[in-house]
Amino acid sequence: MALCTLVTGLGVLLLADLHRQQEALVALGCALVLLPSWVLRRPGRRRRRKTRSRQRSRPRQVVRKPRPPSPPSTAGIPDDGHEFELWVARRLRQQGWRTRLTQASGDQGIDIIATMGHTKIGIQCKRYKGSVGNKAVQEAMAGKVFHGLHVAVVVTTGTYTRGAEELARKAGVHLFDVDDIAEIRRLVLVGR
Repeated sequence: MALCTLVTGLGVLLLADLHRQQEALVALGCALVLLPSWVLRRPGRRRRRKTRSRQRSRPRQVVRKPRPPSPPSTAGIPDDGHEFELWVARRLRQQGWRTRLTQASGDQGIDIIATMGHTKIGIQCKRYKGSVGNKAVQEAMAGKVFHGLHVAVVVTTGTYTRGAEELARKAGVHLFDVDDIAEIRRLVLVGR
């Protein structure tokens, strides 16, 4: 439209009388003001529409969150907390560790003290179906200091929260599930 107005204005300007020339100048001025914006705006609008339609036609990628680790198998593991501690101590003795259960109260977070050679480890046992949090890691750290142990370990039938894993990594506490008990010697002595 602005282009038509520009051509018409130029034609009237050349052929018309003075009164028509003034009108033509006004039309020409409007056309010159509108023409650059019209020329610049139109192609960009088309490009954007094409880009949007291309984006819509692409298949949407589904981003799946990683699933939390599933807890280990608890078949044959006692449900009672104290019985679970005895079960873990038996498994450790089968691996060659000497074990001693601490008192139920005043244990400072360590349920089992296991010794092999000159290495003494403290184990906090958690018979959980859900996730073990920071508290168990903090208790294991305190028990390690209180009992003068080399290594602190938390063993659970459940999983660990992200916060517990971060704290354990920084504090040097080992987090194991019941399936790791058979490998505890190798994991603790190598990671020490």
